[in-house]
Amino acid sequence: DSGRAMDYHIYIPDNATENMPLIVYLHGTGAIGSPAYNENNPAITQARAAYGDEFPFILLAPSSMYNRSWNVKYVPDLVKSLVDYIADLYNVDRDKIIIFGHSMGAIGVFRQIELFGDFYSAAVPVSLTNVDNINIEASASVPIWGFSGTEESPHEYNMRKLFDQINE
Repeated sequence: DSGRAMDYHIYIPDNATENMPLIVYLHGTGAIGSPAYNENNPAITQARAAYGDEFPFILLAPSSMYNRSWNVKYVPDLVKSLVDYIADLYNVDRDKIIIFGHSMGAIGVFRQIELFGDFYSAAVPVSLTNVDNINIEASASVPIWGFSGTEESPHEYNMRKLFDQINE
């Protein structure tokens, strides 16, 4: 893709088989920087806590270390190209590609849905920071489970506002 590359970490469980689901995790602004962060990112830590070393999906964690957002310029296309590459390489179930992201990553989740429609089987935005530029119509085509802590008042408000609009 025009000579551009994206760092990433991938976790393949010990029990990996063909046609496993693929979960794509887009980090928030606190994780911009070294790709080493992705080796111990919250998605992998939580998956290991829940499933040990044999969880029922492959986990892909791209790094936006050279970019400040998942939503600008060529970055959404790089994410999609990386997901396609990994899906082919590991022969994942293309009907079970789920994208989730936290904070800035949640905005990236909606950008992926807007640009690539139902390529993703589900989306999980967590602690969405801004809902002003989200394409509601495009978002309605993919099942979405959004989460925000009740102590995160601006994020909780934004999530409720957005989901009320989507549900209308």
